[in-house]
Amino acid sequence: MLKRFLGLMVVVAGCSVYVFTTEQDAQFENPFTDAVIRHVGVIVRDVDKAAIAYADLLGLPVPSTNEFSGVPFPEHYQGDRSAHPKGTNFHLNNLSIELLEPIGGRSPWRDPPDLRRRPRP
Repeated sequence: MLKRFLGLMVVVAGCSVYVFTTEQDAQFENPFTDAVIRHVGVIVRDVDKAAIAYADLLGLPVPSTNEFSGVPFPEHYQGDRSAHPKGTNFHLNNLSIELLEPIGGRSPWRDPPDLRRRPRP
């Protein structure tokens, strides 16, 4: 069990989470102090491989994956309108972990991984 817990911590730590604070922020109450996280979405390059790894890590069966085509985009959207995610979910007691693989060209699902590959200034 400890091995799985440590593995989960590595998976969570592997996700980029950025919190920006300033001295000015300290004077305001943090709206997330009593927040409970119930859903985590993770963009992955291959949802089938990621689902196997997460299932092994969490000790759960490998869930089926689905493609969610026909996603509506705002009229002004400039990306690939045929793009869509392929995904799966792991449902734990009080937490849902959603794995999403971008399918198609530029999209809300593809842009975040592409940004990570760019060299930093």
